[in-house]
Amino acid sequence: MSARLFCRFGQLAGAEYEIGREATIGSASENGVVLSAPSISRRQARIAFDGQSGCYFLEDLSGGGTALDGQPVEGRMRLSSVHVLTFAGQHDFFFHWNPRQPPQDQLETVGLDELPQAAAEPPASQTIFRSSQKLSPPPAFQPLQPPEQTAADPDPQASETMFRESAGVSLPDFLKPGSPPQEEVAPEPQLRLVLELKLPDGAKAYPLGEGENVVGRSPQCEVFVDDPTLSRRHAVLTVKKEALKVRDLGSTNKTFVEGEAIGRETALALETPISFAKVAGKVRLEEA
Repeated sequence: MSARLFCRFGQLAGAEYEIGREATIGSASENGVVLSAPSISRRQARIAFDGQSGCYFLEDLSGGGTALDGQPVEGRMRLSSVHVLTFAGQHDFFFHWNPRQPPQDQLETVGLDELPQAAAEPPASQTIFRSSQKLSPPPAFQPLQPPEQTAADPDPQASETMFRESAGVSLPDFLKPGSPPQEEVAPEPQLRLVLELKLPDGAKAYPLGEGENVVGRSPQCEVFVDDPTLSRRHAVLTVKKEALKVRDLGSTNKTFVEGEAIGRETALALETPISFAKVAGKVRLEEA
């Protein structure tokens, strides 16, 4: 049994690979795992199995463009049975392997400094393993057997939670092969009431809050309009859960609804023409 590397979201959704004892990852064709995306480096990362410690390790070859569970990869980072690997800051891949079934392919052991290195990559001294055959995309992903808790697995609780056979837990649908990428549901837009007034320098929208919104020439008004025809406290718009009303506050030049001066509080429908003295406008909905 070897490790699995697969992507279910984004530009590389549907890509699946099987990792033997070692594979380099990048856009160049000589890599064991070839990722065709402009943001991927020619040599992005390396995943290798260490027989002495009995686990896989991850190395970044791109100079900082690889992350393990959201954390930048520094040096050789040990992999447990389940992780999310991010390449070039935007391509998320799931990594999984079963500690009970380490890689079985017959491979040569080589020093890290013997492997082809990128020009800017510093030499290292750790021992890793290189596959004697070029890796190819694996067949359809199959649910894996549950791992045992071993010293080689630093996170047994996560392994048990996702793959414990006794609990009958299987892979979620979005991780199964052939599953279409989940579409993000856009949140419904939040709407708010605004008073739109036609002013000499153009239309201006004033958000209306719950309760009373005083319109007038005083800067203390919720809707402050610097127009000489308005009184300091000219009128008030009252916003309640299911009602909108307007009331003149004894202004000099009156308040008008559909061209008629109002003398008492009046219900107001959206988009109904309203005037405060010579300042015309309407109440409408807009996206918050």
